[in-house]
Amino acid sequence: MPVACEKCGSQLESFGPLWLGKLYEKNILKKMLSHLKDDKARKKVELMYKELDVPLFYSVPMLTKHLGLPSVSNYAVMEKLSKSGSTVTGTQFDQNAFKTDADSAKVLKIVKSLV
Repeated sequence: MPVACEKCGSQLESFGPLWLGKLYEKNILKKMLSHLKDDKARKKVELMYKELDVPLFYSVPMLTKHLGLPSVSNYAVMEKLSKSGSTVTGTQFDQNAFKTDADSAKVLKIVKSLV
């Protein structure tokens, strides 16, 4: 395993184990939505239902801190990714984070462009 990131040169850290399976059963979430009356619970389950099924997410505050940049809006990053043709959703794990099918180089480029 390489010791440095090929894109930015930062030292890599290993972690794990990492769950790579599905996080949710969409059919169960859909059934839950038809029964939920509480708005807060409904919004949470809707977010989970729409969440992209990829294992990792990007935290915008962590990205900008790592890059030494001022903070940018999570929604602005998500909107720009979407307009560029990538699929992007919020994540129930962190309100300032998102999931996307875009590669990390594209995500970093977009974050830098918003400063």
